[in-house]
Amino acid sequence: MRYIDINSIENLDELQLRLKECRNWSCVKEVLSELSQKTCWYCEHYVPATGYAEVDHWRPKAQNMYPWLEFELKNYIYSCKCCNNKKLNKFPLKDETKRAKISTDDISKEEPLLLNPLNKSDIQSICYDMSGRLVPKKNEIRDKVRKTKEILQLDTTDRLAEKSKAFSVLCSDLDTYLQFKSNEEFANEMIKKINEKIKYEEGNPFVWSFCMYIESWFKENDTKLVGTNIREKIKFPEDFKEVYLNN
Repeated sequence: MRYIDINSIENLDELQLRLKECRNWSCVKEVLSELSQKTCWYCEHYVPATGYAEVDHWRPKAQNMYPWLEFELKNYIYSCKCCNNKKLNKFPLKDETKRAKISTDDISKEEPLLLNPLNKSDIQSICYDMSGRLVPKKNEIRDKVRKTKEILQLDTTDRLAEKSKAFSVLCSDLDTYLQFKSNEEFANEMIKKINEKIKYEEGNPFVWSFCMYIESWFKENDTKLVGTNIREKIKFPEDFKEVYLNN
């Protein structure tokens, strides 16, 4: 899962107006896909084309839920079909009595139990373990992480298979760096391989998940990294550094 700054869209107000006029969320799908290099905002799997992607309504548009948010751009999540099909109209709250019923109700009083990629504090509070599983960094977000994984079924064998394989390669690269860190040429080669994995380019999945894990790996191996310059040479994306490292 990665943070998405929806306000970074150029001409956001114009796009919102066009969405309400055309009343079809497919008209904004391409713009949303570009924000994450065609990866699902929930699971970060690569979605090769917008035809294979869907627009999830974070607060469901169902008539018994939040129909007034059907064409609100800031309620949209660029999603793979799997995440969208698992989520459907599920949107649990910590306190159901605070659920908004009509458009004039104050939704800020709600406490959703579903992580939101557009919510900076949600993303700042999560991490990944060496198998690629989503884990909480803070106790107060445990229920939210647990419920999100349950709803999206992120830890099932089939859903986790590709991510676990990718994390296995990343962990191997990091461990190899530790083993041969005194060999400058070889160490730099491993850093180069790691940086390729966290570069923003189409087809590169799990960028934020990898970055989160690398940061936790730095902390876990702090004493072993004394005297090395890997921290300076790992090229985290600028938005990741701003959101995740400076909070």
